[in-house]
Amino acid sequence: MKKFISSIAFLFFIQLAVFAQKLSGFTVNMSSSGKAYLSIDHKKSYTKEQAAAVKGNLDLMLLLSKEGNNDILEWYNLDRKHEKAPAELRGTKTAVVAISFDRDQFDQCNTAADLKRMTGHLTVNSFSHFAVLKNGTGNWQHCFIIQQENGKRALIYVSSIANSDELKVEVKSE
Repeated sequence: MKKFISSIAFLFFIQLAVFAQKLSGFTVNMSSSGKAYLSIDHKKSYTKEQAAAVKGNLDLMLLLSKEGNNDILEWYNLDRKHEKAPAELRGTKTAVVAISFDRDQFDQCNTAADLKRMTGHLTVNSFSHFAVLKNGTGNWQHCFIIQQENGKRALIYVSSIANSDELKVEVKSE
């Protein structure tokens, strides 16, 4: 009986440790004309030239396109079938979705348990190969969740940097 109780207690503490796991965080500056490639695992952003050396670890790229007079800024994954990504950098299938987190929720998401609770309603079908950051002159989406090929998820919060084409990209990942 003691062994059984000890085993249950041991499993409980392991579960508690897993759920209390702190998220890893980092911040990078990015722009569609400069450091447009993001690697969650390396916690860095890269230019197109730098990205070739870490192709297998890239998650997303920023892409600026035109639709009439509007600038559209989007996150794109680097799946082999998407022609918008440079052929030499294609290969990863990180999926992305824009979510309606406000800044307070992003700031309060600090553990893996928080992330699972806040994003548990999202299924694999919720994600896509792209998500819109800016559509037109004033429509911004700031918060995104990604799911990497290994199933791990991350939150991304994007804010513009005044008087610059750069974006501040904050990431919290499992």
